[in-house]
Amino acid sequence: MWKQKQFDGSELGLSNSFSLLTLETIPLPRFEKNMIFLRSGHFRASFAPTGKTGGGAHGHLEEFVRTDLSGHRIRILLKTSKIPDLCLRTEAFVQWIAQKTLETQNLGTRIPAVHDIVEIKNGTFGFTMTEISGSVLCSQFLTTTLSLNHDLLHILGQTAILLQQLEEMIGLDHRDLKADNLLITPTPSTLLGPLGPFGPLGPLQSPFTVSLVDFGFACLGDDGITAIDAGQGTLPLRDPCPKEGRDLFHLIVSLYGISAIRASLNPRLRTLFTEWLTVKGKPCMGMAEKWSHSEWVYLLTSQKKFTQPCCTPAAILDTVFTEIASEYHSEYRYR
Repeated sequence: MWKQKQFDGSELGLSNSFSLLTLETIPLPRFEKNMIFLRSGHFRASFAPTGKTGGGAHGHLEEFVRTDLSGHRIRILLKTSKIPDLCLRTEAFVQWIAQKTLETQNLGTRIPAVHDIVEIKNGTFGFTMTEISGSVLCSQFLTTTLSLNHDLLHILGQTAILLQQLEEMIGLDHRDLKADNLLITPTPSTLLGPLGPFGPLGPLQSPFTVSLVDFGFACLGDDGITAIDAGQGTLPLRDPCPKEGRDLFHLIVSLYGISAIRASLNPRLRTLFTEWLTVKGKPCMGMAEKWSHSEWVYLLTSQKKFTQPCCTPAAILDTVFTEIASEYHSEYRYR
């Protein structure tokens, strides 16, 4: 499906429609002197730097105010690579199609929208995306909240709903989902869960909103096999995509690896984490406590036969809704 599908590139400043077969060769707009020019030579947008920078191990982020031809202004982030050979075209495309997919479900703000994919200089590339203002990293949020156990359930629930949509609609696996790749904004959220025998579960009403970021290792699958690989061969070529339970297992490992979170788990959540982190009868809690040595979890989940049924979006949602209902009935009983 993916390799032959044609996409309209005009929204991204591309002069032609493209497919995944042509994505790596299609001429991109040029980013020069804080301006973007189309290949035709026409001006597309200007960028005023704010002085804010950031990023992770592989990518560099710089904040700009983007002004387009109509005069519309928006704060954006320009992502460029810290690794010369790492091309960001595929990552930008995966993020773009993922955001567009959630947009069809009125969830488009849960992934930063991609505005431009550009050539910068010397064959290096970058892309711009909407900044999610007012957000903090999930790891920071959970280590400062006064209701960690309750909020943790809502973070897992919101994330599972987003992942379920992306898995079912485009076969996406994030493959690097961890606490630092979730952003939390203090905007109330209401999400419907999956369909149950009597209609949608939920709603899941939370005092904050969860968003997904950093698709640098993500994949899109055709018939369960990787068709698009933003990680450019980091994982095996025929790595199953999506792989059952991988993304939420990664997230749960990263959460358990934060000592302040681990120490604050109530007995019930501690039991659930033990279940989630036991793979084929082998407990992984000890390894998860050493999250800074993260290679082990990628080695484990990259194995072709890896599966963790209790960490699928559907399984996590079933657990989350059960636990939240139990919380509600307990509070009601003692009023």
